[in-house]
Amino acid sequence: MSELEPLYSGTKPMKVAGFMSGSGTNLVKLIENQGAYEISMIFTDNPKSKATEISLKYKIPLISDDIKEFYEASHLPMNDMEHRKTYDLPTRIFLEVKNIHAIALAGYDWVVTNVLLDRLCVNIHPGDLRVFKENGKRKYIGLGWVPSAKAILAGEKNVYTSCHLVTPGLDEGPLLMVSAPQRVIIPAGVRREDLLEGKTLKEIIKNPQGHYLVDLAKEHQERLKVNGDWLVYPLVLKLIAEGRYARDKEGKLFFDGKPIPNGLNYEEALK
Repeated sequence: MSELEPLYSGTKPMKVAGFMSGSGTNLVKLIENQGAYEISMIFTDNPKSKATEISLKYKIPLISDDIKEFYEASHLPMNDMEHRKTYDLPTRIFLEVKNIHAIALAGYDWVVTNVLLDRLCVNIHPGDLRVFKENGKRKYIGLGWVPSAKAILAGEKNVYTSCHLVTPGLDEGPLLMVSAPQRVIIPAGVRREDLLEGKTLKEIIKNPQGHYLVDLAKEHQERLKVNGDWLVYPLVLKLIAEGRYARDKEGKLFFDGKPIPNGLNYEEALK
């Protein structure tokens, strides 16, 4: 076995910056379960999010930088990733000033660039990232309710939350932990093949209002948040801070010295 390097081996508590775009419920759970790690800073791209409320309540410094305003001023499309590096640069400076060890994306709606990925960055994702398509790409990627919708349409019996290291590619990073399964529940008399209502999933994503599939997927997403995100995410940060996760020179992950190519199961981590 090649030499392993802990994901974190610094002073405790591990100082974490929580990134959020909306309600911040996942971030609040991270704050409430601090110990081996500490949420030392909050960052939001959205001034209309609940970041200010959370910052004041828990007395945690807040940085707010409106990403939509940033792109409007540049007259560039919001998927321009080269320009995203310019957006990320001031945040990197704040992280360095605050001596932040890690970033926890907690409902953050944007891909972060290499400007920020010079340090440990972790994300919680509402889908099973162990499942791949024939082309080698992960099957259940996307934001919000979309991974649950994909799983329901594919005939999966369960949905899962995945916690992973962040890389520049969307939902491509190595897996740290996967939640306990949450059963897919479709009301009696409703057939999966009818859930699209004559549309493609891409069409529904562009115009989600009024679609039963969206409501059904959101119900599954909410169960995943309560029984997945809120349990898995604080535990992963704790275990990272304790030095129990490591990686080899190829970037493969290990837990307590054992390889975890598909991440750690939540139940296994509790043993």
